[in-house]
Amino acid sequence: IGINPDTSNWQINWSPKEIIDCPNCQNISISPEETTVIKLSMTHSSGCTYNREFTLYVQEPELEIPNIFTPNGDGINDNWKFRVPKEIKLISCTVFDRWGEKIYQTKGNTPINWDGKYKAGSVLSGVYVYIIEYVDGKGEKRVLAGDVTVVR
Repeated sequence: IGINPDTSNWQINWSPKEIIDCPNCQNISISPEETTVIKLSMTHSSGCTYNREFTLYVQEPELEIPNIFTPNGDGINDNWKFRVPKEIKLISCTVFDRWGEKIYQTKGNTPINWDGKYKAGSVLSGVYVYIIEYVDGKGEKRVLAGDVTVVR
């Protein structure tokens, strides 16, 4: 973020100082860890002041989980996988068939990369339920349940 007043006539003050690299500079870098109100106060040598504030919204990283994949061997979307933000620590990911049998599981920060197979054979087209346990960026344990569709 930057502003361009004549610094010989303006005194600049950004806050909160803890997250701003140079609270009295024209060009700054802000590093908030949570949603924060940023304040700018500029005082002219004549005594006039200009105050402005704005809110920087910090969004918690989320798991974006695909709900369909096509393990048909064409090299496109053949595996059920997704990126896990570095702030999230996976505990486990388990996939069940419609009878409740566990057909896929990972534990720890092992990448999720299911190829649509179970017991050396391919699962049938259909809907499968998953349960993902993880620790979010704030250290809180979360459980996420949903479904993924296999299309062959």
